[in-house]
Amino acid sequence: MNASTAIATIATASAPAPQATVGRFAPSPTGPLHLGSLVAALGSCLDARARGGSWLVRIENLDATRVLPGCADNMLATLEAFGFAWDGPVLYQSTRLEAYRAALEQLRRSGCSYECSCSRKDLSEANGPGASPYPGTCRHAPRKAGPTATRFRVDNHAALQFDDLYQGPQRFALASVGDVIVRR
Repeated sequence: MNASTAIATIATASAPAPQATVGRFAPSPTGPLHLGSLVAALGSCLDARARGGSWLVRIENLDATRVLPGCADNMLATLEAFGFAWDGPVLYQSTRLEAYRAALEQLRRSGCSYECSCSRKDLSEANGPGASPYPGTCRHAPRKAGPTATRFRVDNHAALQFDDLYQGPQRFALASVGDVIVRR
């Protein structure tokens, strides 16, 4: 199975049937909402509503070391104070870990992902500072002991194409991206 097929399979298995636009605002509970956050919330909400869609709030609370106790509740109260109303329950990323594990396992089984033990320092020393894309150092190497990240195996001969609602047709050579990290 190639990368494009794997993405389509996972997206189809985990997504509802095509429907109206679903917008979302996904703050990290690491401090109070600021003006930029409120502008982002307003933009995503108005865009979804203008298209007849729904608007969701998802709390990005996976980095437990940075999450401030009570911050998510304060953010939601601030949004409500400014008149925001979201559709459905607030989603917390930390409650979706099993879904993420299942998607990662499906990528692994299909051969579309692999474990990578390269640190940023390793990559900088091998390729120079700020080098991109990832050169595939661990792509065919045996898994090393110690901490790893999961990388998505990108087909370097393919292109990603989509229609951006505001900027029109977009096309990117996947070779310019490299194998991206999907789990640390």
